[in-house]
Amino acid sequence: KSDIATSVSDHDQKKIKKLYNINSYVFLNGVHSERLKVKKITKNIPKNFYLYSGSYLYQPNKVALDELINKLYPRIIKKYPNLYLIITGEGLPVELIKNKKIIHFKYLKKENLNYLTKKAKFLLLPLKKAPGTMLKIIEALLIGSQIITTKHGMKGIKFNNYKQPFVYKDYNQIFKFVDYIMCKNTQNRTSLNKSSNFYRKEFILENIIKKFQSNNYKYFFK
Repeated sequence: KSDIATSVSDHDQKKIKKLYNINSYVFLNGVHSERLKVKKITKNIPKNFYLYSGSYLYQPNKVALDELINKLYPRIIKKYPNLYLIITGEGLPVELIKNKKIIHFKYLKKENLNYLTKKAKFLLLPLKKAPGTMLKIIEALLIGSQIITTKHGMKGIKFNNYKQPFVYKDYNQIFKFVDYIMCKNTQNRTSLNKSSNFYRKEFILENIIKKFQSNNYKYFFK
């Protein structure tokens, strides 16, 4: 009964059409520019690290973190012994990271988390399921941090560069992507900066609202 129906992606737009026979306007999930502020963290941070951000108490994060810690981390640390894993979010069992080069921050201010996101060599997000568009991935794209994830992590997010994010199909691809990032760090930073500019045009909330207001969306509902 609404005057304007909205959905957050092309995927959801098709789903709404199928379920309710309603033409919805794609109003993207986005991030307000105020949430992208960066402030240096005062805690001791290793020079080289990769990052996973998300509460272990949330089931999709639990599944992803169990896989990351038990299956992916051992192979990465064997090849890159000075590359730490940093995990943020509540609920992570201490025994999972005991005697490992894994640092856990239960709580961080947003601007401190953004700092870690920006400084990380990459974000590794082995998501098996995502109920919707992942805002933490959008934020990382805007900040300009390299992402390695699954097709589930990129659900509802269009991307214009095959190197950002890296979307893998199997473990072999993950480790090839990690090798590429570790070997091509300087070149990759230039590419990431270009991608960040693209994603800022698409996913900064202020831009999304302007597009929504100026678009002739009313034609959808005649």
